[in-house]
Amino acid sequence: MKMVKVTWVDTAGMSGWQSKMTVDKWMKDGPEVMESVGFLYKRGKKALIIAQSIHKDDNGSNLGEPLMIPRKHVIKVEVLE
Repeated sequence: MKMVKVTWVDTAGMSGWQSKMTVDKWMKDGPEVMESVGFLYKRGKKALIIAQSIHKDDNGSNLGEPLMIPRKHVIKVEVLE
């Protein structure tokens, strides 16, 4: 599996009651851009999956901490050397 860095836009939420001023500032600031590094497991039409770890001796049959990122959220995928 290739090691990649994925740059993507995250979703967010607030809990409890918030003032309109707080929510308006939050909207103005926009969503957070994230960077995640891992082994690229699958890249499909709807999402991609990276894994933080793979077991060296089990032929890749187990994935540690898999993360699914919706394709619409992905800004770019870079292969790491």
